Amino acid sequence: MLRPLLPDDPTAIGPFVLHGRLGAGGMGVVFQGFGPDGSVVAIKMPHVELARDPEFRARFRQEVTAAQRVHGRRIAEVVAADINAERPWLANSFVSGESMAQAIREHGAMSPAQLYDFASGLAEALDCIHGAEVIHRDLKPDNIILSWDGPRVIDFGIARITDATRLTEPGRIIGTLAWMPPEMLGNREVGPPADIFAWGALVAFAATGRPPFRADTQAAVIARIIRDDPDLTGVPGRYRRMVIAAMDKDPDARPTAPELVNFLAAQARDEQSGRRKTVIAPSGGEVEVSESAEVTLPEPDRAAMPESEDQPVSVPDDNAFSETDEVWVAPDEPHLSSADPQPRHNTLLPTPAVSRNDVVTPQRQPIGATVPPTAAAAADPFARTWVVVATIVLSLFGYGLLFGPIAIVRGIRERVYARRAFVAPPLSAARWLRFGWISLAISIAVIAVALTAR
Repeated sequence: MLRPLLPDDPTAIGPFVLHGRLGAGGMGVVFQGFGPDGSVVAIKMPHVELARDPEFRARFRQEVTAAQRVHGRRIAEVVAADINAERPWLANSFVSGESMAQAIREHGAMSPAQLYDFASGLAEALDCIHGAEVIHRDLKPDNIILSWDGPRVIDFGIARITDATRLTEPGRIIGTLAWMPPEMLGNREVGPPADIFAWGALVAFAATGRPPFRADTQAAVIARIIRDDPDLTGVPGRYRRMVIAAMDKDPDARPTAPELVNFLAAQARDEQSGRRKTVIAPSGGEVEVSESAEVTLPEPDRAAMPESEDQPVSVPDDNAFSETDEVWVAPDEPHLSSADPQPRHNTLLPTPAVSRNDVVTPQRQPIGATVPPTAAAAADPFARTWVVVATIVLSLFGYGLLFGPIAIVRGIRERVYARRAFVAPPLSAARWLRFGWISLAISIAVIAVALTAR
């Protein structure tokens, strides 16, 4: 939440004019500012006493260097920085949304759809971070912003470049205990697997609303992380296997960030292609088959077929008539065989007898003698042309019924987030709203034309 500036706060930092406070902590203050071009940024500035500490300045310089190397849509990228100022500062692109900690605290665990977006988005962020040879080392709910288009990772306060000099003294722990891997607590070398461990803990937290290593004291939390398995009760089965692998005690046994991304992408593809269909069998039962499976229906029961001669029965048979044969049978007369005296007007096949599989037609009504005119021949071709044209146009513009409301909702959400942040709505909000209303208007007009043509 944006709060007003205090009397001792600066009104401008570098080229940015400050608008208010986004937050404050033991390390410093985060301000919201506006650049000369109207862009919105979040500016991190340490407290005066920390700015005078050479060790902190070295760590702050490392943070800026690491953050400047990381680029991606899941990262709050660096806009500007001054690490040599009396009070050094770092400006990141402003991310509209609420922290994961606040969202879970206010709304509880995430839904299945939200959980997939969060897990895949955070894995994508780690792929960008590790691809730049940077280790975040402090992934926690407060450092993840849930924006309208997915999670964003912020605050590289204790991040370290993989080949940089280690600044943390032996036996000194910097970070948040609940999300730390065992090697970080045991003062061992920390690498990218530490962030993978935090990914698993955060996915479990998002799915259940509680940390996987809950305890009453910090010492108990440390003991559980080092000794016990995480509490994954309530984590959906589709994520449990990967979360367990990510939170392995052995860093070398954990998957990499690209493996997490590929696993989640493949899982989404498998779920889409593996959707099952329900086929109604003739007996009334339901048979579940996949899209690529073959359906075998039961053979027809010949004994249950009608025995009456005045009802036509057609079943494929080796003795079936050819297309040019005709059979004349009187309604009340028995079937004729080749041995019986045959009337001159009767033409029989040279087969031993007419079986019950033969086609029986009324007297002196050859098969195919009367064919009713089809509806297509009697239809008005002009009206059909209009229907075809309207269907084609509807297929082109009818998607507006789906994408129109989506675009409108997206534009409204961008305006709402901007209003909450006390900033001007982005230009994209107006574009989304315009696109949505135009799509809906075109779709409604096309549907009206199609209905009129019918």
